[in-house]
Amino acid sequence: MGLLEFKAFLKLNNEHADFLLPSWIDNNTSECCNWERVICNPTTGRVKKLFLNDITQQQNSWKTLVHYENVKFWLLNVSLFLPFEELHHLNLSANSFDGFIENEVILLYFTGFKGLSSLKKLEILDISGNEFDKSALKSLGTITSLKTLAICSMGLMDLFPFEAFYMSTLFL
Repeated sequence: MGLLEFKAFLKLNNEHADFLLPSWIDNNTSECCNWERVICNPTTGRVKKLFLNDITQQQNSWKTLVHYENVKFWLLNVSLFLPFEELHHLNLSANSFDGFIENEVILLYFTGFKGLSSLKKLEILDISGNEFDKSALKSLGTITSLKTLAICSMGLMDLFPFEAFYMSTLFL
């Protein structure tokens, strides 16, 4: 299942990952539609919304300020979201992503955010508070279903490739 793969991905990147997403467990009685940060379509039972914002800081929520020099940047594996064909809203904000996992399969098919273009129902994407560069953001233009894109707190006001996008709402 894709959500458990995402949790396994977190464990590879964070020594405290066992404390992250405690409701996401692999057993016969656990239903992913009841997990925290997941909203499913009540008719189909498929994942409709994922709120994976600030995922690495939730166990340290008592901290109000994070010093930039202490932030651990990590790479996003876009292919983990491809099983969610009905995904409408994906929030990945405030996770200190600064690039993408580069392996042969991802480079061939899913450079940058291009892999998300296969999610035909994805309309809302929030990647605010991450450190993606302009070249990564250009690949967002391949997600033609997007209507709302949030890229606040990324320091890209003058660098954003506006010409690549045709959406109704853009939050800078």
